[in-house]
Amino acid sequence: MRNDPGFYSLPVIFISDDPQADISTRVFEKGAEDCIIQPIKETELITRIFNRFRTNSCHTFRRS
Repeated sequence: MRNDPGFYSLPVIFISDDPQADISTRVFEKGAEDCIIQPIKETELITRIFNRFRTNSCHTFRRS
């Protein structure tokens, strides 16, 4: 997905209910910006999504 220019700047947030300790490492190695293990509070999820878009906007602005 990261090789496609149309998706390059799209933030990837991985949500899982898998409690394995290495799941976060694996998804970060694949290019995800965040990994959320359930259960998660609604306010935390919204904040994480907002932060990813805000961070991504800053990076996009700097590259332009």
